[in-house]
Amino acid sequence: MSKKKRSYTAVFKRNAVKLSEEKDNVARAARELGIGAQLIHRWKKEQDAYQHNSFPGHGKAKLTDEQREIARLKKELRDAKLEAEILKKAIGNVFAVQIIRTIRESILSRNKRHCSFKFGFMKQHKLEYPVDMMSKILDVSTCGYYNWLKSGPSDRWLENR
Repeated sequence: MSKKKRSYTAVFKRNAVKLSEEKDNVARAARELGIGAQLIHRWKKEQDAYQHNSFPGHGKAKLTDEQREIARLKKELRDAKLEAEILKKAIGNVFAVQIIRTIRESILSRNKRHCSFKFGFMKQHKLEYPVDMMSKILDVSTCGYYNWLKSGPSDRWLENR
């Protein structure tokens, strides 16, 4: 008959380490808790290395505060690069200087006429960029975009194209 793998909560692990330190004897604390002394040694080592970030749970990486901050900053940088790329493409699709000025004004405007331009851009690039990111950058609602898609472009928008 095989043993069933036991799992322990982070609180239990912290309390076991604390108990072993209070008793000043890991083996005695382990016997009282009904677990192996090697578990408490491993938990103590992990707690010493990661302090309050130890015992994160299944599938979550153990990160120090600095590593967590680096991961957050990397995500911010990735989002900023994507935002810049989307804006470059939104402005770069137009060739004439006059049209570029109009587009810049329309990107900053919530006018219905300008929204259809933005929605058209989003439709063209929805496979390249996340729709929610484009709607945030172009200052339109994601819901409005999906409603526009459902209803289709207006006759006027099709004429202007």
